[in-house]
Parts: sequence; structure tokens; C-alpha cells
Amino acid sequence: LKVGHQVKGNAVTFEFPRMASIAIDLESAARRRDKELSLSLVEQLERAILEARDLTSSEARALPLS
Repeated sequence: LKVGHQVKGNAVTFEFPRMASIAIDLESAARRRDKELSLSLVEQLERAILEARDLTSSEARALPLS
């Protein structure tokens, strides 16, 4: 529950809407103690984090080095 809440806040702050949406669902599933859905959402969140990392890494490489 705490992790979902923290990820949601950070994802919103840093403008990662997909991660925020998954984290909101994870927080809700954790409140309902829905273990199966929570595990599925954690997997989705892991993929979203990797995608965001790859996106931000490629954007950083495209910046000029001035």
C-alpha cells in the first residue's frame, strides 16, 4: 500500500502518467488485499519503469553537450 502511494506521487510529480495510473490501481488493490491483482500490477509497474528509464536515457543522449 505504501509503495503504491509513494510511486503514484512520484509518477505524478515527474509526469509519468502510465506509471501513475498503475500505481493508483496498485494502491487500490492493496487496500482491498487483492494479492493476485497486486502482483500483476507490480509486474506492469516494473515494465513501465523500464520503459520510462529507456525513454529518459535516450532523451538525455540527444541533448547537446554545451
